[in-house]
Formats: sequence, structure tokens, C-alpha cells
Amino acid sequence: MNLLVTLLMTSLVSAAPLEFSASTVDGSQTRGTLAGWDDQAVTLKVGDIVQRLPLDKLLSIVPSKLPAAAPTADAIWVTLTDGSLIAAASYQTEAGTIKAATTKMGILNLPSGSVDHVRFQTGPPVMEQRWQEMLDREITEDMLVIVSGDTLDYLGGIVRAVREQQVDFDLDGDVVPVRRGKVYGIRYYRPDRGEAFEPMARLVDDSGSIWRIQKVVTSEADGTLRADTPLGIRLTLPFEAVTRIEFAGSGRVFLSDLTADSVHWTPYFGRPGSVASLEKLYRPRQNATLDSVPIVLDGVPYEHGLTLHSRTEMTYRLTGPFERFQATAGIDDRVRPGGNVMLKILGDGRVVYQATIAGTHPAQKIDVSLKGVKTLTILVDFGSDLDVGDHLILAEARLLK
Repeated sequence: MNLLVTLLMTSLVSAAPLEFSASTVDGSQTRGTLAGWDDQAVTLKVGDIVQRLPLDKLLSIVPSKLPAAAPTADAIWVTLTDGSLIAAASYQTEAGTIKAATTKMGILNLPSGSVDHVRFQTGPPVMEQRWQEMLDREITEDMLVIVSGDTLDYLGGIVRAVREQQVDFDLDGDVVPVRRGKVYGIRYYRPDRGEAFEPMARLVDDSGSIWRIQKVVTSEADGTLRADTPLGIRLTLPFEAVTRIEFAGSGRVFLSDLTADSVHWTPYFGRPGSVASLEKLYRPRQNATLDSVPIVLDGVPYEHGLTLHSRTEMTYRLTGPFERFQATAGIDDRVRPGGNVMLKILGDGRVVYQATIAGTHPAQKIDVSLKGVKTLTILVDFGSDLDVGDHLILAEARLLK
């Protein structure tokens, strides 16, 4: 489906235009000022030269000077039905109205029925795992997830209102006020989500929010970017708040969207398979950390990626002619400065990348050739500190055609 994208650009009067770096599927990068954007390509001005980059070959656009990441420890995470994720300062609903307050755009009035689930707090790994299990369940009514001791429980019914201090919950016809401090999260029953939609792009801002983008209208005159989501929400963000724009090009495949042909985990002490509960705890995670929370690496949030504990080996049989493997590798911010692993990437059994990844080091970019490779293997081996804190993240791990 073609998406109409309109771009209005004028020059800045009081400040120099912001520079962006564009990455394409062939591994090249172009740095310049944004000069155009339509439903076929993005145009960058590099000096006096104008370069047009087709969307189906474009991976991302990143500001040359990244904004400082805002703290998200107290954020309320609101996930919309189109897959957008909002880091909100407050969240309230009543009589079909939904209001989520953000740091950069103020209060957003969200369409009725647009929220899939909302999480009000975080907890230890056992709670995060329980929360993820609840998100994976089939439901026929709203789910109010509450803190019960050191785990989570839930009630099934209808969420009537979410107020600052309480949630009005309809339980078998009786509306019960539940203190907000007891509520871990809410999962709404959405029987009709409509057809799955692949957006034109995904925009990440410095609050950690991830927005699906359907239509973009930018304006450099006032230093803002305006974009519409599939749900019709109009975003108005200063360019300085944009951390990354990812494009849904046809030339890439995320590893987190694939099923590995084999996964083997070996404990530091004992034999593989000897402790089933540990194997479950340390299994690889797709698009989340080992604690089942969104990926953040060096303060930058990522939507896609793998998280692996040492010692884990994953093998993929490549079903197409891929040219390159790219990722950003680092230890999960939540366990730093701990963590020390030896990472190896192998193509048909041959090592094409090897490095020590430590929690005391910044994340590393990986970009290796896969030309002619039929089998890709990722090995996260033990490092110099037993297996303590060995939560390796491969952010944006992807295969490029």
C-alpha cells in the first residue's frame, strides 16, 4: 500500500540545520541535512550535492549529535494497538477518553480503544516474567494486574476508569475502586484490532517512546518534526528530541523475527539440562532484556534485538542470499558495570567477528560480510568474571540483502 508522505522544508534562521546520518542496507552511510522526503525516498543535502536515498534501501536516519536520554525509571509505559510505545508521565481514562502526558508533547488525547496495555511500575525479574506471561495469554475481558507479595496476580472484568489514585474496576457488575499503588498494569481486551500494519517508519525519541509512523510532515522553520501514526495521532517533536528514525525497508530481516534452528545454553556450573528452571530463566529474549523489559543500551532505547546470557549458542540456517550481518553489541544497562563475555559470530563455522564485550565498555557496532554464507552462528561465551551479569544485548541484530 502506497503511503502519501508530504514534506515541507524551509531554512533555519537563527541556527544551523541539524545534520543526520543515513544508513543503507549495503552498509554505506551518508551524512547531511534533511532536504526532502516523499513516499519513495529521503533526500539529504551533502554540501552542494543532493543525494536521494530510496526508502526500500534505507535502514535508519540518526542525528549526528544524539540527544541526552531522559530518565525512564518512573515512566508509565503505554503500548498502543499499532505497536507504538509511549513513555508517559501520567495516564488517566474516563468515559472513553484517554489522556497520556509526555515530557515533550504535553498531554496526548488518545483515540478510544487505542491502548493495548499499560504498565505502571517495574519489579524484579520474577515479576517481569509473570507480566510477560500475562501479555501472552488469550483473554476475553480486561485484565487488571496487581502486586501480590513478591509476584503478580490478576482480576478479569472491565476497566471503567483510571484515575490518579485509583482504578475503577467492574468485577461481575460491581465497580470496585483499586488503589493505583497496587496496580502493576492493565491489559485491555481488544477483540477487533484490524489488519496488521507495517508502518513506513518507526521514530524513537529521547524519552524512550517508539512511534509507528504512517505519514510525515516536517518543518525546519520552527525546528519541529510533525508525523501521523496509523491511529491518527499527530506527533509534534523538536528535531533535537529525535533519537532515531528506522525505515521498514525490504532489504533487511531482524533476527528477533526469526526462529533459530538450534539454541544451546550451558551453565557455568553443572551440565546442560540439569536445572530446567535456570534454562527457562536464561533463555534468549526477543526484543526485550532477560528481565523482559524494553531494550536500552548506552541510554538509547531499541525496539528490536536479542538478549543472550553466557554461555549461549544460536544457529540460523539462512533461507536467502544475505550480504551482511549488523548489530550493536553491549551489556544490558540494567546490570552495568557488571558483565563480561566473549562474543563470536560465525559464518558456516568460520569466525567472522570476535570481541570481548564488557559492562565497563561502550556498545560496539558489528558489521560483517555474509556473502555466500548458509549458516549463521552466534556464540556468547563466558568472559573473565564467571557468568555474573552476562546479559549481552545485540540491538537491531539484522540480516541485510
